[in-house]
Amino acid sequence: MNRSLLTCVFTALVVILTFTDAIPPPVWPSAFSINFSEIAYLSFITLYQNDGTLYYNYYDKQARFDHNRGQGDFFCMFQRLSEHDKKAPCQVLFSNDTNLYVHYPEAKTCCRVCGTDHACGVLKPDWLKNGTYLGSEMVNGTKCNGWETPGYAFMDSWYLTDANIPCLYHEKSDHIGAIHNMTFNQKSFTLGAPNPDIFNVPSYCHRQCPWDPFHPIGK
Repeated sequence: MNRSLLTCVFTALVVILTFTDAIPPPVWPSAFSINFSEIAYLSFITLYQNDGTLYYNYYDKQARFDHNRGQGDFFCMFQRLSEHDKKAPCQVLFSNDTNLYVHYPEAKTCCRVCGTDHACGVLKPDWLKNGTYLGSEMVNGTKCNGWETPGYAFMDSWYLTDANIPCLYHEKSDHIGAIHNMTFNQKSFTLGAPNPDIFNVPSYCHRQCPWDPFHPIGK
């Protein structure tokens, strides 16, 4: 390899590394809401598929994930709150009383999952601060930059536009081969605090959930 070619290769590597280093980890807006389509599968088997909405207000330490009919959410599915209709809509509510609740609005059943005992607080806007840049992908026709960081059980990836609008949340377990995706409807993105009533805890949310996802059976 001649000196000119070596110089070109070295220059190209410097440009690539400089470009990558120039993209800082994303920081979520402090308050927003957005709709999503959700799917989870194991190998080639679809486990569940549904739509939903994410409401986020870090100013007041609140968030709510609405998993609409068809859901099989990890926090919802083992709580025995809707045994007659297991795929009924389920809300996962991070309240400013520092507790995490699971709520089935149609059945009017609810329970407390955890609180400060398990650090069940709202994701901080900078939760990706130590994440690894994954490059860019096209999501529904839009170029989105991706970042990856280890989650509680899965490897979590977050893709967003240059305007900081969510594109895709992806989590994968190499251990069991499960994949979970939330593809966001970018046109539904609303910046600013959601209606505070969204985060109200129902009066019947007073009992402890029977299943604790942070202490799996046998551990």
